[in-house]
Order: sequence, then C-alpha cells, then structure tokens
Amino acid sequence: MTSRLRFLLSGGLLWMAAALLAGCGQPVSVAPGAVAPAPDAESPAPAPAAVTKEIPPESLPPDPKTLARIKEAFAKTPVRPLPKDADVSQSLRRPQTRADFWRHVFLDGLRAQKSGDAAQTAAAGKFLEGYCLRISDSPDAPATDDLLKQGEQLYEAGVRDPHVCLPLAAILFDSQQGSSRLADVFKTLDEAFAGDKYSPWLSARFHRLKEKFIRSDGDKTGGRRREQMQFIINDLFRAAADPGLTNIQRRMLVQLLAGWAAEFPKGEFRVALSMKLDSAKNIDPWVREILLTRFYNAVAWDTRTGFMTQDRWERYEHYMVHARRHGLKAWELRPELPEAARELLNITMGTNKGAAGEDVRFWFDEAVQADFNYLDVYLSLAWALRPRWNGSHDKMIAFGDECLATGRFDTDVPFMYHQMVNDIVEERGAWGPLLEAPGIYERYVVLFEGLAKNAKSDAARNRQRARLAAVSYAAGKNDKAREILSELKSAVDPQDFALFNLPLDEVRNNLEIK
Repeated sequence: MTSRLRFLLSGGLLWMAAALLAGCGQPVSVAPGAVAPAPDAESPAPAPAAVTKEIPPESLPPDPKTLARIKEAFAKTPVRPLPKDADVSQSLRRPQTRADFWRHVFLDGLRAQKSGDAAQTAAAGKFLEGYCLRISDSPDAPATDDLLKQGEQLYEAGVRDPHVCLPLAAILFDSQQGSSRLADVFKTLDEAFAGDKYSPWLSARFHRLKEKFIRSDGDKTGGRRREQMQFIINDLFRAAADPGLTNIQRRMLVQLLAGWAAEFPKGEFRVALSMKLDSAKNIDPWVREILLTRFYNAVAWDTRTGFMTQDRWERYEHYMVHARRHGLKAWELRPELPEAARELLNITMGTNKGAAGEDVRFWFDEAVQADFNYLDVYLSLAWALRPRWNGSHDKMIAFGDECLATGRFDTDVPFMYHQMVNDIVEERGAWGPLLEAPGIYERYVVLFEGLAKNAKSDAARNRQRARLAAVSYAAGKNDKAREILSELKSAVDPQDFALFNLPLDEVRNNLEIK
C-alpha cells in the first residue's frame, strides 16, 4: 500500500481504495488496466479512523523563501488592476489555441507517417483541419454532414491511417450514423492502437472514444470501461513524460485529465490516478504537482459533507495542508501558468486563510497575470466573493464592474458582469429588483452592445442583440425590447431569453410581436 493511500484510508474516505488493496498491503490481482470491483453495496462503510501522522513523502512544507515572497508581494499590492492590455493569443479559451494543439496531434502526426499519394494526403489534410476545428469548438468548424462525407470518402478510398480513422469514428459515433461502418472502423483502430506506436495524445483520444462507445452499448460500470480508463491515464502519463513538453501541452494535459475524469466514478478514477502517480516517476514535475494539488483538494471537499464532526474538520484541514503544499510547489515551478494560482485561490477560500497572510484576490491576480482570459479563475473568485465565504453582494457587483470596464470584448472577461449579477439573483430570487438598481441595466447595455460590436458573424451579433432585448424586457424597457425583436424577427434563440429566466414566446405575446 502506498503512503498516500494509507494517508487517505486513515480518514475512512476512499472506500474504493480499500477495494483496490488486499492483505499484506499488496494490490488486488486484477487484469491489466482494470480496477478491482467495489465492495458489496450492503457492506458497512469503513469506520473513520484518527488522522494518520504518516506524511506522504512527496508532501513537503513550503520553502520559507516562497512564503516570504508571497507576504511581501501581498503587502505591497493587495489588489492589482486587471491586465486589460494582456496578450491572449495563447489562452486555452481561444478555439484557435486548442485547434493548433490538435493540428499538431492529427495533421503533423499524419504527415509524419509519409503514406498515401499526394491527392489523398491533401484530402485527408482538409478533413483533419475541419475535425480539429470541430473538437476545439471553433465557430469556423464545418458542418457534421460535410465532415462525415469527407471522412467516408477517404475510408472508401482505402485510407486506414488512425489519424484519419479516429476522427471518422468519432463523427460517426456523434452523429449516430452508420453503425456497421463504425464497427468496421473500430476494428481498424483496435489493431492500430495495440501497442505504443502512435502519439499518446492520439491514443488517449481513441481510448476515450472507445469508452464512450462501450458505455453507449449498455456497459455502464463494467470492467471494459475501467480498462479504457486505465489506458487513458497511461497514455496521458506517457505524454507527461516527454522531456520536450510545452506549456500548452502541460495545460491541455491537466485539462483533459480533469474533463475526462468526470466521465468515470470519481473514486475509481482518483485511486487509479493516485497509483499511477506512485509508479510514474519521470513525468513533468509541474504536472505531478497540479495533479496532487487537485487530488488532495478533492478528497478534502469529500470530507466536508453532511454533519461536520470534530474528526471531519481535522481531516478536512489536514488534506488541505497537503493540497496547499503541492499547489505552492506547482506555482514555484511555473508561475507563468495560471492553474496553480487558481487551485491556491480555492484552497485559500476553503480554509479562510492564506499560506502567508494573503487572500483569494492575491491568487486571482497571479492567475490572470499568467492568462488574462482564464475563465476558471474568474468563476472561482466569483464563488469566493459570495457572502457565505465572507464576501458580499457589493463586492460581487464591484468585481463585475471591474471585468466590464476592461472593454476586452474579444475575451470572456466582460461577460463576468452578467455572471456576478446572475449569482446575486440566485441568492435573492428575482431579476426585477436588481435591474431597477441604479446603473445595473445601463451596464448591461454596455456589455451586450460591446459584444455585438466585436462579433465576428451575423449569428453572433444577433445573439448579443437578443440578449439585450431580453434584459431590456426584464428591466421593464418594453419599447427597447420590442424594437430589437422586431428587427431580429426569427433570428432569436430562446436560450438567450432563458438567460434571464424568460420564455421567448410569452415575451413576444406580451409585446404583441408576431
């Protein structure tokens, strides 16, 4: 048994970890890549034990120099202005950045194979360019039917390269078309990914697709899904061991692990990840520290559920100590990346104290200096500013105003104004009274007109105009709402009115718009 699992089991938290471990501290004997079955559902849960004094060897106290640096920086500037002139060209929120990453995996990977004639290679390149845009959520992505036609033409022409077959399988699966063709393509892919011949990024994406296929076939919790889960972890750890790992790859790796982990039972994934962290000694240090930070943070919050006894509080605080240690180490290693600062913001909020007297705003400022358009950290601060975490509605509105004032309508930042107002409505229960407060509606006009002006397409522009109509109606500005809806006619998405809890048809009827 690893020291980390002993540490966790001492708190009686990870029953799944207990299922993975058998006598003499050795792992249960299971098929390669699989996870041992859970204990019987009727078996009593293990009783919580006192927190172990054994500290996982990778969890070291923070460097005093690091703490002094934080203390000095916070004392000098407790709140830094948002860097509104920041370069966001490498932000992962940009579809272009994500598309560039996937182009390297698919297009560069295909070219490296040096197979097929020039015409086929050109056709495959066009297909893969469209697929990279698709999986990057780019507004420029081709229609599904067009991509499917391109991919099937390549397959019928004899193209069997997994860089092409994997996107074809994914589109077939998503569109729920051609089940016989999909089975045939999967057979080709199974043969291709039998070893480690291809990029771990490509392989991980294949195993994730196969897990979705298995799940859709009725296997919700079985061993075949867990096997794919283990393959995904193995592949991404193989990617993390690349000595030439770039910062974009580091960020994509931890993002993919976090996103794909949500598709599996958290206990299973967490324990499999922990065991892999113990066996994989050569992965990128920053990646390791981020994963350990998130691991301990998640376990801590699992403890903070239900009635909080003294024992539960002690375990929660103990796990947070280790989460913070790894977060600080990740920040020391790569302060130019925002993920560690965001984790430390969450830890500071959850413990109501900083490592060196700093507050949540310090870590927010660190994160946005690294990536101005890192939406996750804006959402984290938005939560931390709620009254339940010693914030206030005034602080929430002030933060929304600050985000809107950047004028960076090419980013997600100004839209945080709506997020903050919406969060207050969640707590108060109604839009009307808040929209009547001085300046609230007027700033919504600035928001949606700014977004409309920056829109790159008519559809995107219409969306912001429709939202302005919705908030105008909610604020009692019926003439403005009627004017916009009459202008847009049918080019209105009901979801834009749902943003303000308004049914579009009812609004049209009330305004007597046909």
